[in-house]
Amino acid sequence: MNKPAKRDNLPYLRTYLNKHRVNAKLSGDDLSLMLGVSKSYYFTLEHGTRGHRLSVGLLNELSEVLNVDVHLLLDQELNYITERKKYKDYKRKKEK
Repeated sequence: MNKPAKRDNLPYLRTYLNKHRVNAKLSGDDLSLMLGVSKSYYFTLEHGTRGHRLSVGLLNELSEVLNVDVHLLLDQELNYITERKKYKDYKRKKEK
């Protein structure tokens, strides 16, 4: 019997996070050091393979480091969550 694929691990890029990082002229290395996380962990967040719902604390830290309004980041993260759910639903329907 085949195991079903892990659907929660569907990657969905956080393009807003990448744009803010690039606008701040920071590399992934730089930003991960400023946040106190590993470079690989940060990129899994940006690439959407982990942390499908960022914590308020991490959003606040990102806001401070990237010099972006925390409310803007929160709105963008909520949009990311909504769009990722739509994408997951679409992929599930397509698999059937």
